[in-house]
Amino acid sequence: MVPALSFVAGNMVLRNADGNVVDGLNYGEIVDPWASEGYHGISGAGELGCYTESPALEGGTSRRNSSPSSLPMRSVGRYPDGTDNDSNCNDFKLHNTISLALPSEAGTNNIKVSSVADFRIGQKVIVGIDDYEIAKITLIGSAGGTLVNAKVEAGDTIIPVESIEGFSPDQKITLGNGSNQETVVVESATDLRRFWWRPRTDDGPSTFVTVTKPVSYKHDVGEEAVGSGITFSRPLSRAYKKGDQVSSGTPTPGSPNQYVIQ
Repeated sequence: MVPALSFVAGNMVLRNADGNVVDGLNYGEIVDPWASEGYHGISGAGELGCYTESPALEGGTSRRNSSPSSLPMRSVGRYPDGTDNDSNCNDFKLHNTISLALPSEAGTNNIKVSSVADFRIGQKVIVGIDDYEIAKITLIGSAGGTLVNAKVEAGDTIIPVESIEGFSPDQKITLGNGSNQETVVVESATDLRRFWWRPRTDDGPSTFVTVTKPVSYKHDVGEEAVGSGITFSRPLSRAYKKGDQVSSGTPTPGSPNQYVIQ
């Protein structure tokens, strides 16, 4: 008889024909000894036992200056394929997924991304989902990419922007396009919309980057404010839009043991 697969909250249990548990998986930080493999004798604050991260979570942790977005297309799978050490802590890996912070034109070898965490030089990544291509990373810079959304005068230290995702204090970013392009250093990145308990007392910007020194040039609405991003070994063959996915592996919903790490 084929073993049955049952679902219990964030758990999966594989039983044999006699109803005995022969394998199990905890995912999404829900720990049930009946549905898990690995050491569960650890106790104390923050200790949850062995579990596998849910692909629906943003890497299991929240990223600095990140905002809620649509769920990424990614998978958790055994790595290496077919390995079974009887431990949810060690047998499964979640492939890394980020999104484009700004559109990318065909022919460019640099992309602006929401995060550069957990990527490495020499790694092959998949750009896009349906119409995708594989690119090799040659340089990893800094995250963040957005547009100026209110006029900035020379001498200003407040840069109103559409998004602060990826920006962090002491980060160097490029502001402007063409003749007024300049490098500035981020002092802080602020989104007042997240502080719902703070009443607005002026008509200033809600989302802005504060820089350590006054800017040298005037900047208009629609100009870029970007980190250095990720650079590939060769230009991309396709154009990609803001929000398109960049990942370390191919998502495989409904297909077991097909997780890929480049």
